[in-house]
Amino acid sequence: MSAIDMSRYEAPSAPSAGSSVEELESAVRTAGISSTYLRLRQRALDGLEKEGRGKAEWLAGNEQTSRVLEDVEKELAETREEIERVVSERRTRQEGVGAEMDVLERTWKTGVGRVVETGVAAEGLRRERIERLGA
Repeated sequence: MSAIDMSRYEAPSAPSAGSSVEELESAVRTAGISSTYLRLRQRALDGLEKEGRGKAEWLAGNEQTSRVLEDVEKELAETREEIERVVSERRTRQEGVGAEMDVLERTWKTGVGRVVETGVAAEGLRRERIERLGA
């Protein structure tokens, strides 16, 4: 059995004593997944050894897996459609308020320009006043 990588079927290594809670939770989750996989794999191998039963169980398992895959693909397609709908709606709304945003931006820039002009004029008047008082 040197052609098969047996490390896939070994238990995962335990986390160190100083591991964080997240690392421990991840290790427990991984161990649970591995345990389930190995248990199902062993059951499948046991079924294949018995005459007649193994092939039928294998085909039934494939059928079940195919249905799960179809359900997941359907959910993925629905999710993608929903994302496209949301993106389209967002784009439409942004385009709808684009003109208003341009007007608001120009108004803001004009207002900022007036504030700067007023500040420059005020500084000029202040200097003029200082010159008059100093003269």
